Formats: sequence, C-alpha cells, structure tokens
Amino acid sequence: MGLVARPALVGLTLLVAACGDAGSSGSGPGTTVPSLDIQGHRGARGLKPESTLPSFEAALDEGVTTL
Repeated sequence: MGLVARPALVGLTLLVAACGDAGSSGSGPGTTVPSLDIQGHRGARGLKPESTLPSFEAALDEGVTTL
C-alpha cells in the first residue's frame, strides 16, 4: 500500500470503528451489517498515473471495490 493511502485508510478504519452500529436497531439474529464500499475515483492516485488502466488495476490490488 502506498505511503499516501495508508494514513487515509487508517483514519477511515478508525472512523468506521468509532461509529460502530449506532444506526442499526439491534445486533441479534436477522440483522444485517452494511458493507463498506471503498472507492477509487481515479484509480490508485499517487501510485500510478490517474485514470489509466494500470491505475485501476493497482486500485483493485489495494482492495478498492468501486472504480
């Protein structure tokens, strides 16, 4: 993972962890937890030239779920 992406990912992880499941009505059987959508708007900005196929490939390698 690139040096630029790591602090942002750590910050996002801490934010999601701090929010917990405050929006859900319960945590028992039958409840669903929404999945996190990690977006790479221009691919892996900072790792490869933006909006190129190599950038999109690098973003997917880093775990991005939406390009």
